[in-house]
Amino acid sequence: MSEFTEKLTASVLKENNQGYLILKNCWSLFDSNIGVGGVSHSFNIVIRPENAQETISEESIKPENITFYSSEKGYKIKLSTETFNNVSSQVNRYNGKFETIVREYTTADNKVNGNPVEFATSIEGDLSLILDSYEPEAQYVNGPAAAKSSAAASTSNDSLFSGVSQDVPLNQSVASAGASKKKSILLPVLGGLLALLLILLGILWWLGVFSPADKVVPEAAPVENTQSADNQKEPENTAQNEENKVEENKTEEPVKSDDNQTAQNEPANATANSSEPSAADNQSAAQSVAPAAEATSACALSSDADDVIISNCLGSKPTVEVINTLSEKSLENDRCVLGKRLLSSYGRKDSSAAYLFAKYFDPNSSAQSKCIEKDKTQAVYWYQKAADMGMSEAKEAMAKLKE
Repeated sequence: MSEFTEKLTASVLKENNQGYLILKNCWSLFDSNIGVGGVSHSFNIVIRPENAQETISEESIKPENITFYSSEKGYKIKLSTETFNNVSSQVNRYNGKFETIVREYTTADNKVNGNPVEFATSIEGDLSLILDSYEPEAQYVNGPAAAKSSAAASTSNDSLFSGVSQDVPLNQSVASAGASKKKSILLPVLGGLLALLLILLGILWWLGVFSPADKVVPEAAPVENTQSADNQKEPENTAQNEENKVEENKTEEPVKSDDNQTAQNEPANATANSSEPSAADNQSAAQSVAPAAEATSACALSSDADDVIISNCLGSKPTVEVINTLSEKSLENDRCVLGKRLLSSYGRKDSSAAYLFAKYFDPNSSAQSKCIEKDKTQAVYWYQKAADMGMSEAKEAMAKLKE
């Protein structure tokens, strides 16, 4: 069975009081930039019951919360507390059987890439609710769809925790009850004291303790201070105007001296500039070659791990020709995962990469590698990708396969 026809599975688990979603055997279905530190692509996930349209939770994932999960050839996704608790609260209701719909999108323009991918999702280990966390994590606001409040989140507290054991310590419950009891006693006492104080004030007023004669009438503000303040402002403004005039006179004089100096320096500058164009041309030529050399160096095949090579290569913003060269060298040297992952990712957005990948599968092509078995179905699939992007050679090769 080819890796492209394997049944896609996923699992939800909790580690160190944090919920995670593990997508398995799917590295070739998404952009190679995901999970290795890139921020240009991310996932939007929808978790729902198996064979049902009801949405339990939807979340747009932050790129930094996705890591490449090499042991399963997939991804490990950090879930928000709200999403994890929504799934946890519905385990008994749906017998632990869920589906996860994953959509890849670009974070710059929120454009969805390709079709949604469906994963049969199971539950692993302890899925008790995360009760001691703070507010749920903020959703990734640049997702292709705003995070929706799930049906589980809108239900009452009783339905949210139905069927799930809440491991709340006994002493915590007792402490909460004690605090509530103290509050219920304190409120009437404060109310009584406030009532007594009002009665006492009323008696004192009735006895004439608070006489109108005791009121102090504030004196009118003297007018002289305002006038003196206004008089003080005038000298300050006058002094400020004088300083501005002095500054304007100062700025006029350097301009003249600069003009004279410029006139004196013109012959010297003309002589010096006569030799500059050739040096500037050489520098610009060197700068134009530098990015290509840097990308080629960063995308060279080495003994580093696949994730390290991909991260360094994509960081240099390589051309698709550089990617294709790295892929071919990887397949020649039996670095199967690296070569196939690059071609699968770039083949979805570049016709030359898709065409190159198809040739390895094509029984009629001389391109071959120990990493890829000849497969007519896969060859047609990747030729079709290249043809859809306008490559005529792919259409001809696909026509020969179908003869």
